[in-house]
Amino acid sequence: MDCRAIGERLVDWMAGRLDAPERGELERHLAQCPGCSRTAAEMRALWQLLDELPAVEASAAFTARLRQRWEQERLRHDFSLPAWLRPAAAVAATVFLAVWVGFRLPRQPAVATGPGPAGVASEDFVVVKDLAVLEDYDVLVNFEPLSVLPAAPPAAPDRMHPND
Repeated sequence: MDCRAIGERLVDWMAGRLDAPERGELERHLAQCPGCSRTAAEMRALWQLLDELPAVEASAAFTARLRQRWEQERLRHDFSLPAWLRPAAAVAATVFLAVWVGFRLPRQPAVATGPGPAGVASEDFVVVKDLAVLEDYDVLVNFEPLSVLPAAPPAAPDRMHPND
């Protein structure tokens, strides 16, 4: 057993809940490891202090509220999927969403038929519906005309109150 495993099993060892082989392995480690041995001694001292404290009984009202809350949580979680079914449900939901989105997307424009430019097969080109957009292409590439536009006038301040 390594130190991490000892730390996880120390409470069970102190409570006497370990079987003989595991208890023996843990005690051999404690005999060899000063850090884990010190942690076990500190935990034993803490448990002795806690044992000396008087037991406090919970009030009947507290117990009733705790049981009511426990029942509410149990009912709230009863409608959840079992852990073994959650991955399958996630995959099914993802596939459904992908198919639904696929059917909702607009279809691609029709492929042009007939001979293409420069001997290229016509299936490689898609018909452009709005050819007028491309007529102004040089304006989109050349931004020089924008430099002669006048600067925008300053925006009027917003008035918060009518009495200002």
